[in-house]
Formats: sequence, structure tokens, C-alpha cells
Amino acid sequence: MGHRSIQRTRPFTGICLLLLVIAGCDRPPTSPVDTTPAPRIVSLSPALSQVLLDLGLGDHVVGRTPWAPDGLADAPVVGDLLRPDLERISAVRPDVILVQPALGGVDPGLAALAEDRGWPVAAWPLNRLADLEVVLRELPPFLESVGGDAASARTAIDDWRARRERVLVPAPELSGLGETVLLFGVDPPMAFGRATYVDDLLQRLGGRNALTREGYLDCSLEDLAVLAPDTVLVLASDPASAEAARNTLELGLGPAVGSMRLRAVSVPDLLVPGTRLLDGVERLRAALGEDGP
Repeated sequence: MGHRSIQRTRPFTGICLLLLVIAGCDRPPTSPVDTTPAPRIVSLSPALSQVLLDLGLGDHVVGRTPWAPDGLADAPVVGDLLRPDLERISAVRPDVILVQPALGGVDPGLAALAEDRGWPVAAWPLNRLADLEVVLRELPPFLESVGGDAASARTAIDDWRARRERVLVPAPELSGLGETVLLFGVDPPMAFGRATYVDDLLQRLGGRNALTREGYLDCSLEDLAVLAPDTVLVLASDPASAEAARNTLELGLGPAVGSMRLRAVSVPDLLVPGTRLLDGVERLRAALGEDGP
């Protein structure tokens, strides 16, 4: 009797299990819980993204450019300042947008979308060293105005400013270079002219920019030969690029090199006008000091 009872219950049990499986298949998948703290930030500037990361605000970033620092690799790419992907920006549901405006200003489509959605946009240029100070002064109250907590960021900013005063002092490694052309590209040569953040750094460190024009300049090999600075210093993104840049200059200038010193140093932190500039300065000084200016 007991055996027949067991046999009769098996089909019923199987049907129940099947119904549970079917019900589970029909149930929508559980979405992962979004733990991003407010305010949710889209940063369309690698430099501003670096600032956020260094100030301990990286976990607020929900959208970035393809060139954001490694610490923000998990945040989705939402275009860049010149080509913002409005659909992707909408998908990440930001509370605020940070931009480093181009000469033409903020992208009109982005500005219209932000106005329609009620997203505050903070636009900070970063052409000079003083511009970075403006960002550090205005970022905490901006975040607080949209409900953020900037207390830890303020502490980090104070620490950064104290370090800046220790690092940006006259340095024999830079003052000993004489009249210097600072390049950030060699094919074709592209130079940091006056009124740029790298020129500001060079002056703080006791160096002298051989160029008198302002901005980021095309500077041909013929220009370098005629100018004949004491030093041509290439700021490269990695060691391989530094070596290739030096070889290109030596080959291109040929006998025109004369008494010019050609130096190429891997200092990626100096190629982005953010808070890692101080790391770049220390790395540059160390590299130049290894075998003298």
C-alpha cells in the first residue's frame, strides 16, 4: 500500500517542479542594484575625470570619455566633448555633467539635452595652471549645490595645494636647460607656446620657453633649426614614444642640431592638465637629473 502511494505522488511532484521552472522563466531577470552615490557625474574631460579620481570622487562617475584614467575604466564611455553620445548620456541618468569646453563652447545638442533634463553643466577651461585652481575652488560647492558631500574632496584639495607649493619651486634640472622648446608631438612638431599650462609649469620651475607665441603651436623642423634653442624637450606618453621622438628629431634636423640638446622623456601626466601634473613634474625632474640637463 505504501509503495503504490509513493508511485502515485511522483507525477504530481514532477508537474509542480515543471510549473516552478516555467514560472521562473517568465519572471523578468533581476537588475543589479545601482550603488552609485549621488550626484551621478558624466565627465567629458580626461583632465576633469583625473581630478575627480584624485579627490576620491571616482565612484560618482557614471559616464566618461575613451581617454579617461584607468581608475574609471568600469564607467561606460559616453563620447567626448566634441562628439557626445546623447543617447548613452541619457541612459546613464546623470545628475550633473562636467565639460572642458572647446573653442566653440559646449556642444549645442548636449546643452539642449541638459537643459531639457535639468542637468546642471559645469564648464571649466583648462588652458593655464590657474584654470586648474579655479576647478579646485569651484568643484566642491558645485557638488554640494546638487546634494553631494564634498568634505573629503576639500581635504584632498588642501593636501594637493600643500604639495604643489613643495613641488613647483625652481629646479636646476629645468633652469639648466637654457632656452627650451617643449614639444608634445614630433610628426609634425607640436609645441607648448606661452600662456599654456606647461609654460606656466616651466616658469615656476625656473625654465625659459624659447617660443614667444601663445598657445599650442605647429613648429616645423625648419622653425626649430632657425630658432636654434639650447634644448628641445619632448614630453612623450610612454618610453617607446619618447625614443621614437628623439630618433625622429635627430634624423629630421640632421646637421642643424648643432649644439642643441635633444631630450625626450616619458611623462604622460604632463600631457593632461589635471591634478597629476605634480607627479609629472617630479618624474620629469628625476629623468632629467639622471644624467644632467
